Amino acid sequence: MKKSTIFGTLLAISLFVLVFGCSGTNTDYQEGNAQETPAGPTIELLSHEIVNENGIIEVKGEAEALTDLSYAEVDVKFYDSEHRLIYSSFTNVVDLKKGDIWLFTVWGPSDPVESYEIQVTDSAF
Repeated sequence: MKKSTIFGTLLAISLFVLVFGCSGTNTDYQEGNAQETPAGPTIELLSHEIVNENGIIEVKGEAEALTDLSYAEVDVKFYDSEHRLIYSSFTNVVDLKKGDIWLFTVWGPSDPVESYEIQVTDSAF
């Protein structure tokens, strides 16, 4: 068989699959329950402070669930005196109910810390 005949046959098959194989309704998908994303914040940071007890640095605080949550996370970035990021850490919790107060602790570095930034979220990403 000539190369041009093989190429023409493969091209025709490819076009056929592209046109007819990719059209129509895909019935492989199943219906699911869509959950509406709540508008506005879902968790509120109530308080936080950095604590250095015997050289162990940690950020302690409280956060309140404003709705039922399957997951919540507190992320902390620690900075040195020149505002260079020296460490980051997080803690998380699952299954908070609306109104629950979460007492959290995020462990810090062993290096001296000048400042930190904190964020609370209902997502790991």
